[in-house]
Amino acid sequence: MIPVGANGQITLKNGSSTQSVDVVRDVYGYFTQASSGDGVFTAAQGRLLDTRTATAIPADSSVSVMVAGNDGIPASFGAAVLNLTTTGQQNSGYLRVWPTGQPMPSTTSVGNFQANTSTADLVIAQPGDQGAVSIYNASGGTIQLIVDLQGWFSLDGNDDSGALTTQPPVDPPETDLTDAPTDPAAASSEPALPTDAPTGIAPAGVYCDTAGGVYKPTSLGGKYIHAFGPYQSNYNGTTHSETTTFTAEASGTVGVSLSGSLKVSANELIARQEATYGINFSVSLTAKLGNSITAIIPVHKTVNAKYGVWRRRITGTSYILYSNCTRSASSTIISYTPYTVGWYTWQT
Repeated sequence: MIPVGANGQITLKNGSSTQSVDVVRDVYGYFTQASSGDGVFTAAQGRLLDTRTATAIPADSSVSVMVAGNDGIPASFGAAVLNLTTTGQQNSGYLRVWPTGQPMPSTTSVGNFQANTSTADLVIAQPGDQGAVSIYNASGGTIQLIVDLQGWFSLDGNDDSGALTTQPPVDPPETDLTDAPTDPAAASSEPALPTDAPTGIAPAGVYCDTAGGVYKPTSLGGKYIHAFGPYQSNYNGTTHSETTTFTAEASGTVGVSLSGSLKVSANELIARQEATYGINFSVSLTAKLGNSITAIIPVHKTVNAKYGVWRRRITGTSYILYSNCTRSASSTIISYTPYTVGWYTWQT
């Protein structure tokens, strides 16, 4: 992993004083400078594979390495940082690394290795089926491969995909919220809109034909789950990772909840939010009985699960625009808008 300098560039230096070298640079990913909750890195150490104690990888063959479940890595994660060491190879070649269950890429993932020379390289690998990665020996002979875990990147720490995290989800302060009205008139505490023609109060006799309630979303916040029934949990007291399945035992419906004086209907609020953020929202969603999710439980850990309706916290403003182009005082609107039904799992 290399930080970039001016204009997003890096500098490579040939340390040989007598020979020129050919260089191939492959990009596996990048990190942004945004301070968000996505992609949190957790350092971890552990040996995932050592073929010297088992069977060498044959020429033009691959091996699948399970990453999830090792050193607290959840069933769903963003990527793993792996150190790959080849040794005892009979021929020169290279390695390819890709998510298990997906087609093998045509590009090199790890730098070339030479015959009879141990070579180590670091790679950021995305997980595939069950949290595993596949590694291909692109050489004409067998190799011994050592895979050491260096750390992993999480998905969004407040995720609706059922991704396992180390902390339970934070619920919004329900006591400060009210159900969003569906009738614009009921949403307003302001006097009815003027229906007369504009007077001299309006500059140059301007008439606002767009008069009415206005709502503008200004900030997209986090994800929150409104769960139904008590959370479920399962403890793994064995010496190896276990798989468990949670099934929804309660159902319920969740609508738009908000604080503040909204001057439009819930349908208008949702339409504005969808147009601004490109997310499909709903006036209400129902979580039903029988929905299930499967998770891997690390050794001596407990996995917990909640099932319900996920909502996004969105801040906005709302006011009434009168026919003479004056408007009421703005009200800050904090809404929790449903967008999907799903699980939240975390380990303790």
